[in-house]
Amino acid sequence: MFSLVSLTITALNRSGRPTIGCQKTGSACELTLNNLTIIGVDLEIDDCHVTISGSHLLDSTVYTTRRCRSLRMRVTRTNWTFSGHVPCSRATPQSNASEHCRRTLSNRLICASTDVTLDRVRLVLGSLVVYSRYSTHIYVAESQFTGDPDDPRSQYLGGLRLIFSAIGANVTVINCVFSNQACTARSVHVVYDGSQPH
Repeated sequence: MFSLVSLTITALNRSGRPTIGCQKTGSACELTLNNLTIIGVDLEIDDCHVTISGSHLLDSTVYTTRRCRSLRMRVTRTNWTFSGHVPCSRATPQSNASEHCRRTLSNRLICASTDVTLDRVRLVLGSLVVYSRYSTHIYVAESQFTGDPDDPRSQYLGGLRLIFSAIGANVTVINCVFSNQACTARSVHVVYDGSQPH
């Protein structure tokens, strides 16, 4: 078990990005972040039980690798903000040449078995992709997925994207706010691929 409580962690301006994670040993990996400010740091969370509460993640990503078999993540009362962004590579049906459009950093959780809860999370100018191949439990409540609060007219390629098989899936999204997402016509993009487990 690896816990970080009431700290500020800032990445220095060097090549590459620092990563926080934990090596899986004989017992399951557990990573707890409580009342933390993390700036420019990536979290690698393969086969892990991750708890993030009362924290502020700035320009920091969360991701899994291709080796991930099982992931449990709980994020509560957390602001997740991105400021590093670049122009979109092409126009989208929802935008025109006179509108601003921004591509954002992506957080990718790709795992065979996924149990993710987002409760009172504010994701600004970011993208969260959850791809679960088999067992899926996703609960998102009282959360916001939004573009640039200083320029409410701008659009961005971000938001929440859920990809899962209907076999063993339990997905709930309630009382959430989605705004200014340019990548699809819907702010929540849910994809059911119809595949059977192999």
